[in-house]
Amino acid sequence: MNFTKYRFGLFFILVLVAVTLLSSCGILGAVSGMGTAERNEPISSGEADAQYNVDDDGFTNFGFGSYKEANGWIFEPKYAEMEGRTPAEKRYYIMDGVTPTQRYASNISIEVGSNRYSPEEHLRFRDGILSSLGAQTRGAEVTIGASGSNTSNGYVLYEFSIDMEDADGPDTTQYYVVGDQKYFLIIATDFHDPGVSLESIKKALDEIANSFVWNDLEPVADSEHSKQALLP
Repeated sequence: MNFTKYRFGLFFILVLVAVTLLSSCGILGAVSGMGTAERNEPISSGEADAQYNVDDDGFTNFGFGSYKEANGWIFEPKYAEMEGRTPAEKRYYIMDGVTPTQRYASNISIEVGSNRYSPEEHLRFRDGILSSLGAQTRGAEVTIGASGSNTSNGYVLYEFSIDMEDADGPDTTQYYVVGDQKYFLIIATDFHDPGVSLESIKKALDEIANSFVWNDLEPVADSEHSKQALLP
């Protein structure tokens, strides 16, 4: 199918709300629901689950697409296992050589989820995520930020940040790369480990998102692809 390149103006929201939904790793998880009619679900690659491989160029290939692992981050399978997921369903990475200050190290997780939206309906997808984040973070104080752009391959990219007002709490950033009734989700959870900076996390997220290619959506070549902002 044809995928249209989108251009956006900036949108940003800030709300003070509370975290009520944390994953078993102390991580604010991916949006799991958008109400009865607008629900996102994590999905696995079925028969392709056992076919994860990393090629000589550092690209991880799997059933839905491929991405380049971030430089300086290493695969950590035990975090997925602690959630009851297989490494093929959800892949975790931690920064090489970092000693965690809490039970879990700052980490980046990757998975694919399904939804009801085509690439052209990405604004509805965005609005559903914002609605769900507001519902799922009600009670304690956090700051939620949202922005959007295109990846280097031309896919629509949404970024959501969830920053805890408690200085000791983990901060979370979620990247959604829009696909055809599915999304590629990258979640970074920052436990403020020594040696892991916000800049290093952001760099890793950008590397992964900008390298990602869907198997069923061709990249959109455009020399002006980078960091276009989103309309409200």
